[in-house]
Amino acid sequence: MHHRLHTFVLVPVLVALSNLLFSSEIPESAIRESSRLLHENGETKRVYLEEPVDLDGVRFEGWTWFDSTGTLRHSELAEDLPFGDIVLPEGSTVFYEDGDIVKAWLAHDMDIDGLPIDGGGKIDTGFHPNKQLRLCFLRESWEIQGVVVKGGALTAVHFDEQGHLSHCTLAEDYTYDNSLWRAGTEVWLNPDGSVKQSYRPGWFARMGRGLLDVVF
Repeated sequence: MHHRLHTFVLVPVLVALSNLLFSSEIPESAIRESSRLLHENGETKRVYLEEPVDLDGVRFEGWTWFDSTGTLRHSELAEDLPFGDIVLPEGSTVFYEDGDIVKAWLAHDMDIDGLPIDGGGKIDTGFHPNKQLRLCFLRESWEIQGVVVKGGALTAVHFDEQGHLSHCTLAEDYTYDNSLWRAGTEVWLNPDGSVKQSYRPGWFARMGRGLLDVVF
């Protein structure tokens, strides 16, 4: 069974921070004793925040990681964080590059622009530099822009920077311009829905992937 999604372009779902966040901004009193790990150059690599710490208006806690310049790489949200049309829930882990959030491990399942996004673990939900959804994992098969896309924890769904579906595994047969691609085929799509590349795994691979989807 699948559901239909009628919207064509995915709206921006994330407004990232404009400033870099640094380990030097964290008060020592918030850091668990002996939790600090250092890079070879002496910069902080990891700490555990025992209490929420405010960095540029965002509150973090728990295990927090930095790159060799002391810039925040990822941490856990200590409270809900509004982002455009959605709210990243408390407990989500957010990942930064150059001060912008590029992906998140959502604390729980969410609907983003009508898509049933899988969360509740180390499951990537990624974003383009322009804040458009880049990739996600769906809780179930779903129709997106005329393509019935396979859901599950092992099959990522990708979008381009304009929100067009760009890469997925088919949950049902797909026809475009009198050409047919069978369910189970992995396809790379152009913005108009035409297929620029496809790969169909063998029967055993498709069966194995289906069984793993049930398990996970």
